[in-house]
Amino acid sequence: MVKKAELTKPAYLIASVCIADRVRYMNEYAAAAVPLLTKYGGEVLVASSQGNSVEGGGRDNWTVVLRFPNRAQLNAFYCGAEYQPLKRLRRTLTNAGDVTLVDGFDPNEPLG
Repeated sequence: MVKKAELTKPAYLIASVCIADRVRYMNEYAAAAVPLLTKYGGEVLVASSQGNSVEGGGRDNWTVVLRFPNRAQLNAFYCGAEYQPLKRLRRTLTNAGDVTLVDGFDPNEPLG
C-alpha cells in the first residue's frame, strides 16, 4: 500500500560520485539517463563538479541532486527495469560513490 506522503511530497536522489572520464560518463550514461528520469517526472536540480566538501572525506568529484514529484515516481525510475542497465553502466564509469534516496521535508509532519 502506498502511503499518502509518498504521493504528495517530493522525493530526491542525491549522488556523490567520483567520475574518472567525464566525457564518456556524459556521452554514455547521462545522455541516456536524463530522458529516462524526465519520463518519470524527475528533474536535475544540481549536477556539478564544483562542490566544496566542508565535512567528510570529500573523495567524490561530482554531486547530483534529482527531484521527483513523489517517492513512488522516484522508485519507479530507480528500481524500474529500464534504469537497471544504466545503473550498471554508471557503476562501471565511476570509481566510488554514494547514492541516497530521500523524501522531501514537510515541517508540518511530526519527526520520527
